Amino acid sequence: MSLEIDKVDWIHPSYRDLIIEELAGDPNVQRVFLRGASLEGIKLALSDASDRIGARKFLLLGSKENWEILLTKCSELASKGSKREIVDLLEVLSSTATQTDISADREHVLLILREVCQSACVRWNTTTEKLSANDLRAYCRASTIVTPLPPIPDLTSSWLSDLQTFRNHLSICESRETIIDPDKLTNWVELVEVIEHNEPRFLRQVSFPGKYNDEPARLMELIQKEHKSSQLLDTYEELKDEARRLSSMSELLSAMSQFFPKSAKQLDQLAEQMEDRSEQLRAEAEELAPDEDEGDYDWHRESKQEFDIDALFSDL
Repeated sequence: MSLEIDKVDWIHPSYRDLIIEELAGDPNVQRVFLRGASLEGIKLALSDASDRIGARKFLLLGSKENWEILLTKCSELASKGSKREIVDLLEVLSSTATQTDISADREHVLLILREVCQSACVRWNTTTEKLSANDLRAYCRASTIVTPLPPIPDLTSSWLSDLQTFRNHLSICESRETIIDPDKLTNWVELVEVIEHNEPRFLRQVSFPGKYNDEPARLMELIQKEHKSSQLLDTYEELKDEARRLSSMSELLSAMSQFFPKSAKQLDQLAEQMEDRSEQLRAEAEELAPDEDEGDYDWHRESKQEFDIDALFSDL
């Protein structure tokens, strides 16, 4: 029985340089490889492998024609690939451009990066695809080394999506269906941070933070209500999980204080208390940590201290 292989998506890293050297010996094979390259093939072509004396890099891109083929493949990927592939491509190209010493090679990479930024922006604007904070951060980091600066993708759909997720989770918590999950709230706050750094005009356009002061107010009120109805934690796993949750809450509140000056003082104070309580729970959990040599272990105990949060809200 014969085995037919259309393409290879992965090889062990130890074979990478050997394959590059083999391809580098035949210009015709190089062009065939580049025309059929996936994202992994593009990464291989842009890898930092050099010849045996270290005098030349980009061994698969030794001609203008090969660079043009790579430009076409990258542009196609930016127009038709998945969001994850496009973001990976942006990161690979920007990293390559900043680490390339030879000016001619750098110009080739920057030309490709400019085309990819433009194609990605058109693609995302056409599909109104939601971009995460990490997606947008990767695009902005790549675009800042391109001249002239490419436009930033339309942020409206991403903003509305993450804001609605934030508000929906607050509403669910207000109906007492669940405790606060900071992971469901961080996406919007992280997006605010990236936008403020790269396109603050958008925040002015949506009247941020003025129109959004209810969000931190609702969150702080929920934390207060949650504390008053908190349940006893008496097992190692419960204490560790709650410590992690409160620590994440503290990070979230600290981040929000940077964007909401009206509530900054209360947010910072509450963040500090959340972190203090988290540290306390970690210490209590460590006292309950089971010994590997102990078969029978008492996993239950009472939490030592109450978390006095009422004073923080007394003046709100």
